[in-house]
Amino acid sequence: MKKNKKAIALLADSNYLPHTRQVFYSAVCHGNWTHELLLLAYELDDHTDLSWFHKHHIQIIHIDRHTLPIEGLPPERMVYYGKLYLFHPRFSQYQQIIYLDTDMIIRKDLTGLLRYQGLAACHDVFRVPLIHQFTPLGTAREIAPAKQLIPKKWQKKISFNTGMMVIPTAHNTEQRMQQLMEKAARFAKYSQYYEQGVINLQFIQTRKPVPYVYNDYFSSEPFNRKGLFKRSGDHDAVILHIIHPHKPWDPQSPHYKEWHHRTMQSASAQTLTPGGEKPSQWSVIRVDIINYINIHMLYLKGIIRDKPRYLSAQAGKVLRKILKMEK
Repeated sequence: MKKNKKAIALLADSNYLPHTRQVFYSAVCHGNWTHELLLLAYELDDHTDLSWFHKHHIQIIHIDRHTLPIEGLPPERMVYYGKLYLFHPRFSQYQQIIYLDTDMIIRKDLTGLLRYQGLAACHDVFRVPLIHQFTPLGTAREIAPAKQLIPKKWQKKISFNTGMMVIPTAHNTEQRMQQLMEKAARFAKYSQYYEQGVINLQFIQTRKPVPYVYNDYFSSEPFNRKGLFKRSGDHDAVILHIIHPHKPWDPQSPHYKEWHHRTMQSASAQTLTPGGEKPSQWSVIRVDIINYINIHMLYLKGIIRDKPRYLSAQAGKVLRKILKMEK
């Protein structure tokens, strides 16, 4: 039988649970979502008020640190790895699940994401390579502790952000789940951004790239606003991802007013009515072009600035080889 069920899923513990309401509300009322809604509820207290979710027919799936036991992982990190549960065979009843982080605001129609057949996600910030996901802050990628464990041909592949993923859950199998768990057990201690590195390792060769506007960091990263070609605003964003320096619920965030208004609307809504503007194809393409140029210009500036140091380092390597040969 053909699987046509689709869903949007969020993950939250008690700290982030209140913020999920705005995302669910925005996904339906501004993202034109007409399919199911799922909440992975991580270790919620028995007395947690879930009436809003029941009222809006959001399916709640309770998970805890024992759902996906990962040896050696600190308890405070376990909640992030709850995303891995979406690859469990129990979700194979769905054709696709779109995962969304809680620090997002949905601006436009999301249904364009349903055209992807495999796992799909946007490039990570600055199109960083896979090895970046496993490189501690302040450490050169060449000496990252996990470098010797990751196939060399994968290390320079562009990594992706797991804040928004289109997951082909119809293909979830016990084998794939086991592979993910094995990678988590082996690489979690090296992954700098929690589950993101592990999921990248599993799908780095097959991931389908999604246009930037579906995971748009406009206010969080400078290449949008200060590059050779500047975006005049974030009006092209389909999904706005407010990662830093302030989350959308922080009053200091430039998006706090919008986030607060949506939160109030979600609280008073009797029903969630689908609606939302479709993004224009030109706006999607234009933003991708602007960011591609700006990010590469930043890297080019870095190469030019660091060229003397790079040449000096290369000369040092050659000299050491010569001296070694003469011994």
